[in-house]
Amino acid sequence: MANPKIDQTLASMKLYLGLTALAWLTLAGVSGVIAVLLRPGLMMIHSWLADVVTWMIAAGVIASGVLAGVTAVAAYTPGKLPLPLLKVAGKTVYRMLPYCLQWGRILGISKERVGQSLVDLMNTISAHYITKVEPSEVMLLTPHCLQLDTCPIKVTRDAFMCKQCGRCCVGGLVGLAKRWGTSLYIATGGTFARLLVKQHRPKVIIAIACERDLVLGMRDVFPILVFGVLNARPYGPCFNTQVDLEKVEHVLAHLLGTGKDNYDSSRIGFTDTQTYSV
Repeated sequence: MANPKIDQTLASMKLYLGLTALAWLTLAGVSGVIAVLLRPGLMMIHSWLADVVTWMIAAGVIASGVLAGVTAVAAYTPGKLPLPLLKVAGKTVYRMLPYCLQWGRILGISKERVGQSLVDLMNTISAHYITKVEPSEVMLLTPHCLQLDTCPIKVTRDAFMCKQCGRCCVGGLVGLAKRWGTSLYIATGGTFARLLVKQHRPKVIIAIACERDLVLGMRDVFPILVFGVLNARPYGPCFNTQVDLEKVEHVLAHLLGTGKDNYDSSRIGFTDTQTYSV
């Protein structure tokens, strides 16, 4: 029996926003040093060239800072920004990820916590800016490790072949997909998951995965909006993982209209998951 107290807590989005600010300050400082070092050599060629390069570097630094700031504003002011601007800002946030991870390492923050914070940030923004969608526009996407390892049914071919025996949470996800009228796909890996997204082009994805796969997947399919739900790994990574079905249904209720006024991003972040016998 799985542990009934499984920690699925997402780190607050404030962590990633803070690391992004540190990353931008570092970028600004390094860019300033580069501009100073380049200027004497460029002046020997022509004074205008030195000025152009300096202004280009400054413009790049300022633009990245503004776009990162736009993301922070979007997280705290629901629906106030144009979606095209938000999509450009989102790309900047994802590009900051390697530098945020480096700062996390310096500060003793695990890459899992950094990833969780990024997922929480994007979940919050998605909840603020997504409009009501139709069930056919929503894709439930989950890894095959949610299936019981001894199950003989190949749900990666067709998730609805699941017999819903209750021994793992795949049956529960099938039940949710049927109840809400959405699609459900179970991927064998990141490449297959991206192929499914490319083929079906959903408007919104509810993705279930570990921190690493969620972050990489959300980045790769952006600007498609993704709600990330962490899986639980009571037996280790990629083996008989689990997910809290109430979290998934909470997102579905928000997207499909019945839970708009009651949406709370923190409810995706943590609750005790249902347990299954294996």
